[in-house]
Amino acid sequence: MAAVGWRNLSLADAKVVAPYAVAFAAIPTLAAAGGREHYPPWPVLPLSTTTLLNHFTFVRAKLPARWWSLLSSAFTHLDANHRDSNLLSLLFSALPLARRLGSRGMGA
Repeated sequence: MAAVGWRNLSLADAKVVAPYAVAFAAIPTLAAAGGREHYPPWPVLPLSTTTLLNHFTFVRAKLPARWWSLLSSAFTHLDANHRDSNLLSLLFSALPLARRLGSRGMGA
């Protein structure tokens, strides 16, 4: 698969990545929910640290009762640097795969 650079991005790429980026941005980081960092300048869901830890993070011992945590844990981040680096990694590693599979193959 070819590498993705800023000059190679298209509107179709944005349509694939946008739902994931919105989910990353809408869920507060654990640090922001716990008051250890500022909330971002955009709107986020009003979730507490307890809610994030109890309902969004993956704990193997709580399967299958909390099956959704397999997916929601991908959107839970320790701090803003963690969230931002994961978003950039998603952008540059998932786009070659998305171009091969198409937006339906990526679940978007």
